[in-house]
Amino acid sequence: MVSEVVRSYIDYREAQSQVRIAQKNMDAQIKTLDLIKNLFEIGEAPKLDVERANNLVETTRAAKVEFERQAETARLQIAVLVGRFPEDVLPALM
Repeated sequence: MVSEVVRSYIDYREAQSQVRIAQKNMDAQIKTLDLIKNLFEIGEAPKLDVERANNLVETTRAAKVEFERQAETARLQIAVLVGRFPEDVLPALM
């Protein structure tokens, strides 16, 4: 059982790390999208570039949601394994 708790904890931390990375990537991608939109508005970039940049932001947003779901699943697994309510486990994981 201890190994299952450890594995779930590692999964939890890994998913949290992926959420942070995805957020940083998304922030940079949104800035790029804004720049490309500005270029498009003045006729210096094609609409395709805007669409590609927007698709990249949305793909990263979807990945971030999935990583958040994975973190929540791992947290709930830990709660079940240690016999606690999920909200009681969260302070120990911080």
